[in-house]
Amino acid sequence: MPRWLVALIIILIIIVFILPNPAGTGSYLGNAIDSIVIFFRSIGQSVNSV
Repeated sequence: MPRWLVALIIILIIIVFILPNPAGTGSYLGNAIDSIVIFFRSIGQSVNSV
């Protein structure tokens, strides 16, 4: 993927999610990280149980 496209996507994410509610960004990011951790734990548990 070209660098300019990655930069454009990052800027778009900042404009859409962070600028409208900067105080809530921490909770959004925390929830996203928690969801990713739960997802990978469930994959690990399903692999270990096979």
